[in-house]
Amino acid sequence: MIDDGIPFRVDWVKLGEAFVRGELDASASRRTVLRIALSLQVFGFAVNLGEALTGLDRATTDAVLRAIAAAAGHPAAAS
Repeated sequence: MIDDGIPFRVDWVKLGEAFVRGELDASASRRTVLRIALSLQVFGFAVNLGEALTGLDRATTDAVLRAIAAAAGHPAAAS
């Protein structure tokens, strides 16, 4: 166990494997957001952003875009 003050960690590889196996119970919108998150965290987990974003509502799309900006190293754009 790592005790570095972080309350939890995500094992992105295992999460991606569970996602691919269809083991996660989530709405279509949440699966889309998870697929995008996995594409940011797991090498080789590709997603077509244009296709993925068209199915999301405005608030969820905004949240995804902020996450992408943060992942790209642009935290000011994420706020």
